[in-house]
Amino acid sequence: MKTHDVFIGNGSIKELPALLESKKIKKVLVFRGKSSFEKIKNTIDEMIKGCVVDYYLDFATNPIDDDLQKALRTISGNYDAIIAVGGGSVIDFAKLFNFKSGRKLFFIAIPTTAGSGSEATKFAVIWIKDKKYSIEDDTILPNYAIVDSQFLKNSPKYLKACSSFDAFAQSVESFWSVRSTPRSQEYAKEAMILCKENIVNYVLSDDEKTMDKMSQAAFLAGKAINISKTTAAHALSYVFTKEFNIPHGHAVALSFPKLFAANTDIPLLALNDKREIAYIERMKKSLKEILSYDYFVDVLAKIGLELNLKKLGISNVSDLVKKVNLERISNNPRIFTQAQLEGLFFND
Repeated sequence: MKTHDVFIGNGSIKELPALLESKKIKKVLVFRGKSSFEKIKNTIDEMIKGCVVDYYLDFATNPIDDDLQKALRTISGNYDAIIAVGGGSVIDFAKLFNFKSGRKLFFIAIPTTAGSGSEATKFAVIWIKDKKYSIEDDTILPNYAIVDSQFLKNSPKYLKACSSFDAFAQSVESFWSVRSTPRSQEYAKEAMILCKENIVNYVLSDDEKTMDKMSQAAFLAGKAINISKTTAAHALSYVFTKEFNIPHGHAVALSFPKLFAANTDIPLLALNDKREIAYIERMKKSLKEILSYDYFVDVLAKIGLELNLKKLGISNVSDLVKKVNLERISNNPRIFTQAQLEGLFFND
């Protein structure tokens, strides 16, 4: 399995020059975001000034296969390393290029959002002909992550709300996942506590301490889902992003309060986790000691993520849920019928 190391904390980008020198890296291919990158470009340029650098940004916010195929055709230089600087989509696109090109170059991920945790996972998401696919391979995992919270400063409130709730959801989903392990639950629990204590202040301010805590939470949530994968909230979210262009983290939030209630009160006949009942009871008890349905309704209102589908202009929830890939829900601890899945959303 590919090794993974991290520099984490405010100012950790300063570790980059020494890392590049230690690996004898002279020429780098940098995948970057668009407008979001401009505010940190000078800092990044300063850290890699000893290298020959090519930047690449010709891909959509939600990476599509056409963009990847174009990159595979047109990027032809000889590089020593890949650096991805951006949110989850930028890091995912760089992962996919590195993997599909067969180059398997030394890879450094530098997240600029506290959200997807892509810097800590062996997964990469891509859209192919309007369907979302997740590619999984141990070699996709970046060699290093530099998680520097200074890059979160001055981000738009809605972006912070969407990305940070994605991290929050991942931590909870990882904890209750049927694939969870003691290690993944350890990462997940630490992440969810950090999210609970910091998400509101993070979204509503630029407090440096809070930014630092949320970037740690996102990384830990990524470490957790790297083991356990996500569950129903993520599976249900994709169709809302595809059909209504609702950002991923907001789409995940739409079902989350009711899903939390359902997954912490599972009838025996609906139980999807094959572990002993005593384990299920401990898992539910641990979650309910930290979080609740009412908490999620309240916190999502505070950070400005609307849950009411009608207010978002969505009325065809039944048709949307029918398009969900039920295989993606198989990781959820509770089995749902079609009607129960529809009932996870706020329609009034």
